[in-house]
Amino acid sequence: MANSWKTITQICDDYNIKPQTFYNWADKCKSYPEYQDAIIQPTGQRTFIDEKKWQGFLRYMSEEHRKKQLDPHLRR
Repeated sequence: MANSWKTITQICDDYNIKPQTFYNWADKCKSYPEYQDAIIQPTGQRTFIDEKKWQGFLRYMSEEHRKKQLDPHLRR
């Protein structure tokens, strides 16, 4: 697309993830107010993803995962 919006299929292909993984992550994404607008659903039939916001969510998930892996004494 001309803007940073993509379809679910495009996101799955570009990020090499399965649709079920996308849906699991999208559900999690929608639960965070700062990232919930990354998933755009103008109708029940069409879903678009704002890729820039989606990438922000993935960075957030990555940082949270990294924090969980740290020794409890090193967490901030």
